Amino acid sequence: MKRKLLVTAFLLGALLLAAYPMFSVAASSGDVGGLIAESDINPRAARTVESYSLESSHPYSNNFDYTWTITEPGATQIRVHFTKIDVENNYDYVYVYDYAGSQLHKLTGLYSSGGWTAWSYGESIKVRLDTDYSVTDWGFAIDQIEYEGGGGGGGSETNVLTDGVTSSSSLAATGDTEMWTIEVEADALSMHSVLTCGSADFDLYGRLGAEPTTSTYDWRGYTSGGEDVTFDNPGAGTWYI
Repeated sequence: MKRKLLVTAFLLGALLLAAYPMFSVAASSGDVGGLIAESDINPRAARTVESYSLESSHPYSNNFDYTWTITEPGATQIRVHFTKIDVENNYDYVYVYDYAGSQLHKLTGLYSSGGWTAWSYGESIKVRLDTDYSVTDWGFAIDQIEYEGGGGGGGSETNVLTDGVTSSSSLAATGDTEMWTIEVEADALSMHSVLTCGSADFDLYGRLGAEPTTSTYDWRGYTSGGEDVTFDNPGAGTWYI
C-alpha cells in the first residue's frame, strides 16, 4: 500500500522568501530565440532525457530574484528544456548558469515554444528569474532534463522544494526513499522542515551540498510518524532533504 507524504520547508532570514505554488500549463508554438529547438542526443554518448517539473508562479511577482539549482549527481553534463518563457521584455529576465556559475543564457520576452538550453558541463545547472518593480507576466516552465552520466534513472528521485510550498508524493515499500532539494540563501537564520505522513512512519534527513544517508547528515528527524525539524544557521547552498 502506498503511503502519502507531504514535505514543506520554511526558511527564516533577513527577508522571508515568498511561497510560489506550481501549476501545469500547456505550451504553444513560436520562436525559440536563444534556445535550441530539438534535443541533439548523440547516439554514441550515454545521455538520458527525463521528465522534470519546475515552474515559476503564474504570474510571477515584482521585485523577485531567485535561483533554482537542478542537479543530477554524477552527471558530466546537463541541460534543461523549457516548455515556455514569457517575461516582461527587456525588464524581466530568465538567466541560465552552468555548474561553475558562468552565464549560458539571458532570456527576456516571449519564447512560446520553449526549447533546450546549452549544456552545463558538470552535474548541475541553475535557472534564475529576476524581475523589476512593475509589470508581471506568465513566467517559465521546465518539463525535461537531459544529461550524460549520472544515475540514469537509478537511485532516489529528486524534486525541487520552494520555501513555504508543500510537496506531495508517496512511497510504497519499506526502505523506499525520495529526495528533495531546496536553495538556501546566505541570510537564512533557520530551516524548518515538516513531514506529514498520516499513520505511516517516515524519517527525514537533511544535508548541505550532497544527498544525506542514515549515517551521514547535517540534521535528521526520526521520531515515530511524521517529523518537524528546525535547524539553525543552515548555511547557503543546495540542501538535500
